[in-house]
Amino acid sequence: MDIPDFPDYTIKENGEIIHKETNLPVIQRVVQDSFEVFVLLKHPDGYSQYRMVAKLLANAFLPNPHNCTNFIFKDNCCANIALTNLKWVPNDYGDYDDSTSSDSSDSDV
Repeated sequence: MDIPDFPDYTIKENGEIIHKETNLPVIQRVVQDSFEVFVLLKHPDGYSQYRMVAKLLANAFLPNPHNCTNFIFKDNCCANIALTNLKWVPNDYGDYDDSTSSDSSDSDV
């Protein structure tokens, strides 16, 4: 799946990001304090920008019928970027904790 704003890259469902020209994977970095997984992508205009891999995955592969801009990690572990661990949530959820929900299905959002 192509990555919007970064036409030289594609993302796979497992979170691997490939540079189209070289067909090589892009190295992902984990932010030490938060354990969030980021990748540095180069824009066609020449500047580079860090992007959160989980957000790229959610945008590319998770249905978002309510146009939510926020997502959560169901297990509260932001190092776990598996699609099954990501869920779009309403923009007014704030600090939402999915573990307290009686229904952890994805159909409510």
